[in-house]
Amino acid sequence: MDTFLAQVLLVFAALLVVGALQVISIRRRRKLRTSYKLLLVAADQALKLEKKDPAGAQRLMDQAAAAAAAAEDRERTELRQKAPFDTKAAAELRKRLVEDLRAHAAARRELQRDSPTDPSVALALRSIDDAEKATRQHLVEVETHLQRLG
Repeated sequence: MDTFLAQVLLVFAALLVVGALQVISIRRRRKLRTSYKLLLVAADQALKLEKKDPAGAQRLMDQAAAAAAAAEDRERTELRQKAPFDTKAAAELRKRLVEDLRAHAAARRELQRDSPTDPSVALALRSIDDAEKATRQHLVEVETHLQRLG
């Protein structure tokens, strides 16, 4: 399997995992996050383009990933600003932070399983630990907002 197709399949797999975590909320809101929409549209376009222009398809996926990350950052910034006085924003932010904790745990398991003796894994695990610590601190802040608002 070529590298590009493997990357597209990996993006789809990641979206399926995240999507599975959000099935209930998506059904309630009937709305996907902007970042997910960007990735889904780009993956569809990249699959169509891949045979004619593999490099263009890869650029499209790279651009979509960057745009999705930027959209997610903007949404989270807005949620963080609203969370101290908006219960819905605080609840949505809490949900995303819990998803982040699950992603940290999955990344840690995968690294430990696939490359336990690789020296760079220790560095990656420290990065995951740092990210998890920051996420937990944000989660405590959000929980405080929810208790105060509730």
